[in-house]
Amino acid sequence: MKIVLVIFILSFLGTSCNNNQRREGYFSSHERLKHFFQNPNDTLQLPFVGIKDFETREGIAGNSTPYWVVEIKKNRDVYFYFGMIIHQEDGNTKDSLGIYYAGKFKKYIKCDFEQMDNFPRYYEISRDTIYEVDTIGNQLYSTDCCKEINDNPCPCKSELRKSETHTFIYSISHR
Repeated sequence: MKIVLVIFILSFLGTSCNNNQRREGYFSSHERLKHFFQNPNDTLQLPFVGIKDFETREGIAGNSTPYWVVEIKKNRDVYFYFGMIIHQEDGNTKDSLGIYYAGKFKKYIKCDFEQMDNFPRYYEISRDTIYEVDTIGNQLYSTDCCKEINDNPCPCKSELRKSETHTFIYSISHR
């Protein structure tokens, strides 16, 4: 009976140690992801330097035409520009632009679009593509991201295109 009790206690202790190791692994993994958002990594190569257009949520429509631009500078500063061409009832258009500094370039970039919807968005940028991700780096899927009406969520990603609004953005951002 004593041997069975000793084996039971040892197996219980061994199991609880393993569970603690898993929890420690979870926290260290969580801390590593937190590090990607908070700390710039100077060894991470910039995907490009310049200004590029993108549209990760093509399914959102209204009485305006939104445009999104990302700029990465040589000093690793990242800016997002959210512009809107508002189609007025009299047939004229009105342009508005918000400029958002997102910090130094890192693997995952957080940007708070205060003027737009006061909603933080997280991005991962490669050379040719930008992805919307969640707070731990998983790619987002949404019906808002579908080019056509669809009941199934689509990936929230976009090809990065040479900016058609480059001259306009450049003149505003370099005043």
